[in-house]
Amino acid sequence: MYNRFNRWAKAGVWLRVFESLAAQSPQSLQLIDSSIIRAHQHAAGGKKGGADHAIGRSRGGLNTKIHAVVDERGLPMKLLLTRGEASDKAAAPALLRNLPHGCDVVADKGYDWWYLVDIVEAQGGRAHIPTQRGCKFKER
Repeated sequence: MYNRFNRWAKAGVWLRVFESLAAQSPQSLQLIDSSIIRAHQHAAGGKKGGADHAIGRSRGGLNTKIHAVVDERGLPMKLLLTRGEASDKAAAPALLRNLPHGCDVVADKGYDWWYLVDIVEAQGGRAHIPTQRGCKFKER
């Protein structure tokens, strides 16, 4: 299974699948979030100086983080892999740029940053992100 997944990733099959799913989306509401994935202990044992495999080390051991933007039906729009200790805010600008014009973006408290709100508003949308200080949504 791993070998097939790896071959498809290198051949761009997964990218074409996600782009095809995104093209079928009505694109009026996007949701952004991330999840930490624990890496196997042998995942980082490749050749020295090889490609970055987005594997980081934290108190829980080796891990990676997948960041995703999905539409209201849960279909993936964009995916990004980072090291496990990476902040959600650090990956969000790359995910939020070039979203469909005028869409609303819903995120959790991990994305509480005015810069992200500005990116969404520059594209004609509205950001619905609760603040770290309370349960109110950001209003300008």
